[in-house]
Amino acid sequence: FPSHDITVMKNLSKLISACNSIGIQSNVRKVNKRLDMKDYQRRSYIYIHATKCGEIFYIGKGMHIRAFVTHGRSKHWKNKVNSKGLAIFILNSWVDEDVALENEVKVISECKRLGFKLVNISDGGDGSIFSQVKPETRLKQSLAKKGKPLNPNFVKAGRTAGSGMKNRPEHTEAKVKVS
Repeated sequence: FPSHDITVMKNLSKLISACNSIGIQSNVRKVNKRLDMKDYQRRSYIYIHATKCGEIFYIGKGMHIRAFVTHGRSKHWKNKVNSKGLAIFILNSWVDEDVALENEVKVISECKRLGFKLVNISDGGDGSIFSQVKPETRLKQSLAKKGKPLNPNFVKAGRTAGSGMKNRPEHTEAKVKVS
């Protein structure tokens, strides 16, 4: 095995051992492409993001293809992936999302106890797909945007929104050809 594979195996077995000791069964599986995720369409799972050299740096809870999604990640997550690459592992999955959320909190806590330097912003358990933004959060976001100029591209897009195909040049040309 190359040395980075040995590091990955050591780190994963440390994490698996810790999870088993706190009652979380682990069935770790490396996933390389979105097609590997077909078993997780209706199940919540805990995923592990590690660098190509084996450093575990992020624990998350997801459904469908969440483990592969790269947008909406923190600056620290992006810096880690851009500099060291990304390997994705599924720790385990559950039908009940609440159980997955509880276990995410425990796994993040164990990772920190084991000394893994995670880039997670929260301690987990707050990423339910059914959660809604609290009114206080909405107000805070709204106030933060007040007085800031709008991006001209969004303004332009807003003006043409709803106009559909009728204003697109290729549609007009096709219409002339048909006449």
